[in-house]
Formats: sequence, structure tokens, C-alpha cells
Amino acid sequence: MSFNRENVTWQNADGTWNMAFYVVAWVDEDGDEEWDVEYNYDCFYSYDLAKRAIDPDEAYRIATARTSNPGGSYVVPREGNEEECDRYDRMLLEALGRVRA
Repeated sequence: MSFNRENVTWQNADGTWNMAFYVVAWVDEDGDEEWDVEYNYDCFYSYDLAKRAIDPDEAYRIATARTSNPGGSYVVPREGNEEECDRYDRMLLEALGRVRA
């Protein structure tokens, strides 16, 4: 079973795309574990990551192949959003570091 989870898809400087899911913080232990949640928008899960996809659709297919479903998807093209995309790049590197650890 997979849950809907908040995520973001953003464009790299080289034109490729990434997609990642935010870390979940449970709101109510007696609530619905799919819908009664809040997210840490400063941290990605260390799995369900798409790296260097050719377009947002490929990033979606890669990132959702194993577990999560996008519960809301936010697509960020790089042009005009460079600082935001750079922030997501840093968050992705942190998440990948947790995978290797």
C-alpha cells in the first residue's frame, strides 16, 4: 500500500529534473496516517528520489515506482526560481547522504 505524500519536482541547471518527497511529521497518532499528517518542508525522505530525469514526467515515474504517490505536486522550472531550485538541490544531497550512510 502506498500513501499520498507531498513532493516537489524541480529543474536542474543542466535542464534535467528531480522529484523528491518531504519528510512526514505525524500530527495525531489516532488520526489517519495518510491524511492527518504535516510535512517538514526542509527535508526530503532518503528514498523515493528521482535524479536527473529528462522531464517532469520521467521524474514522476522514477520517484513513484516503489512507494509514494504524489498527494500534491509542485513543479518548479529553474528559470526565475534559481535560488529555490538550489535549495532543493541541497536538500536532495542531504537525503542522498542519508542513503549512503
